[in-house]
Amino acid sequence: WATWNMGNSQGLLPGSKCCLGAGQENESEMPGGMSFLRSSEVNFEAQAVGSHTSCLSWRLGPDSAFSIELEQLQDLHAQINTHLTVFRAVLLFDDATSGLIMGNGVEDAGMNAPDSMTRLGQLLCRWALSQSPAIGILVGVDHGVLYSVQGLLSFPSGNESPAYFGPVSAGARHLADTSRQEGMVHISTS
Repeated sequence: WATWNMGNSQGLLPGSKCCLGAGQENESEMPGGMSFLRSSEVNFEAQAVGSHTSCLSWRLGPDSAFSIELEQLQDLHAQINTHLTVFRAVLLFDDATSGLIMGNGVEDAGMNAPDSMTRLGQLLCRWALSQSPAIGILVGVDHGVLYSVQGLLSFPSGNESPAYFGPVSAGARHLADTSRQEGMVHISTS
């Protein structure tokens, strides 16, 4: 497990323009009335999630994001949940129109992490294109190091979940965000 100390006296990552909440020194209000706590000193330890893993990032294409019906969106998320089980993958981030999935491979099926995430992406794309109307989905898959850090945002309710970052999540998101072709898995060449 690799660890990084990401603390500094400003409460910001170097070069970052966002605040990271960890303590209870200052309370701020976010749009929509949700509040978070901000600390003047941040001292987190990030841990590598295994040695190498693969991440799949997905998002709806621009046309689908504006026109998708609630029922189709619910069906899409049900399909994703089914694939998570089949591929023994972990949902790291999810909102209505995008998400990030981590896979470590499916040993009994002879699939390593990049193979399993690529196959999950292919099945997701195939399903989305078979819908009526078709759902435009953008998918990126990358393989590398993923880090986890606990407590970046501490909400007044006390709920915390790990935050994920690193080359593999950034790479997968970049591939999905910059792709021009919907219904295709975009894979990192590195």
